[in-house]
Amino acid sequence: MLSLLRFFIRLFEYCDTQHDTSGVIVCDNLSLINKVIAYQSPFPTAALLDEDWTPFDSLPTLLSNTSPSATLAPDWDVLNEIRHSLHDLNFRPTFQHIKGHQDRDTPYDNLPLLAQLNVDADTAAGHFQSQHGCHRPHVPLLPHAGAQLQIDDATITYKYKSFIRNAAHGPSLLQYIQQRNHWTPAIMQYIDWDAHGLAIRRLFHHRVHLTKLIHDILPTNDNVSRWKSNRTEKCPSCPHPREDRDHVLRCPHPARAEWRQKFLISLRKTCDKLHTRPHLQMILLSAMEAWLNDNPPDFSTYPSLYSNLIYQQTQIGWRQLFNGRISTEWSRLQDEYLQQQGRHNKKTTGQLWATNILSSIWEEWHLVWTIRNAVIHGHDQTSRNRIQRIEAEVEIRAIYDNRELLLPADQDHLFDDVDFHLSFSTNSLRNWLNTYQGMFTDSISKAKRRATDGVRSIRSYFNPV
Repeated sequence: MLSLLRFFIRLFEYCDTQHDTSGVIVCDNLSLINKVIAYQSPFPTAALLDEDWTPFDSLPTLLSNTSPSATLAPDWDVLNEIRHSLHDLNFRPTFQHIKGHQDRDTPYDNLPLLAQLNVDADTAAGHFQSQHGCHRPHVPLLPHAGAQLQIDDATITYKYKSFIRNAAHGPSLLQYIQQRNHWTPAIMQYIDWDAHGLAIRRLFHHRVHLTKLIHDILPTNDNVSRWKSNRTEKCPSCPHPREDRDHVLRCPHPARAEWRQKFLISLRKTCDKLHTRPHLQMILLSAMEAWLNDNPPDFSTYPSLYSNLIYQQTQIGWRQLFNGRISTEWSRLQDEYLQQQGRHNKKTTGQLWATNILSSIWEEWHLVWTIRNAVIHGHDQTSRNRIQRIEAEVEIRAIYDNRELLLPADQDHLFDDVDFHLSFSTNSLRNWLNTYQGMFTDSISKAKRRATDGVRSIRSYFNPV
């Protein structure tokens, strides 16, 4: 829309015409029309010709154009330039919304003229993108914008807080990831961080759980037992002495074994759907099956073309695929294959392939985590109530066992008989724990410190030799 308005302004300047002109600007972006009309204030707002839509009854509450905060809106510089361009025109155009992609449901020849023109414009834009499309990180500074935010040689036009936060804390986070996994800087370069980020944004509704999965801080028994003395670190489904993230996937329990079979089948179907390079699919499935069964993978039969891929992913770690860390070689080889097959376009690229693979792995992970949680917390309301009761009783008995370690004033919150306390309802026990458990933990720490306050170290009674 902005380019069209600038064209008209230059056209009128070139022709040096002052004649009264009228016109209609047709656009398939309803949100843009909405914002442009709102941003025309204090100029007269134009009426829409689309009778099925009344913008003034549904306009969201927008910040005043004079408010500094209004400039933080996404693509504000473009909207602001459109506003000034409308003011510079010799006529006040009206706006009409046309639904886009109508040729999907109706033959092109049966469409009205405006819909046909919209289809032609989309086709021309798609052709230009396929022939000349490329990554353009720099955006020109528009005349009325006043300022721009540049980070890492790229222009930021939306989500300013998020980009600034990432720029400030991203390097330290990458350094932490490198140190925690004992990686070299070269290994960090092997990882496809773009596909990693796209997969996280795709499953944004699971972002909290994914963050714990990615950084190996899930509430497995091995982790929870470090701060809950009543929680064992053993696996709840088998005799294994330690339940960590990897054991959740490798547990020999029949339910987990069934999940592993379904996981490999689902991953194979995803690869087929994405037109995966045959050798890439074979490497991925065989390596995942070997890792899940705690066996070393055999890569001796694959061509040398895939040696670098196998080396990089091995250096990163095959377990790291569940953490979303995938080598850039996957997307490079898949890109090459798609181009050879004539399937490469903006919707089927190597990076999108890697993103889809990670998304599929995480969706399957959610299923096995649900199976595991059913054992820990119960699979229905009756079993959940029973497990909550048992956990509450264990935690309360542990507090009563440590009664003598509490400060005297805090011991008054306990009953004389623990069995009498346990006769209360489960909700009452949980509420009592939520209220006092933290206080009792702090009380034990204070009691230990006070026991040694004013006491001289035994070393002070002896003169150094």
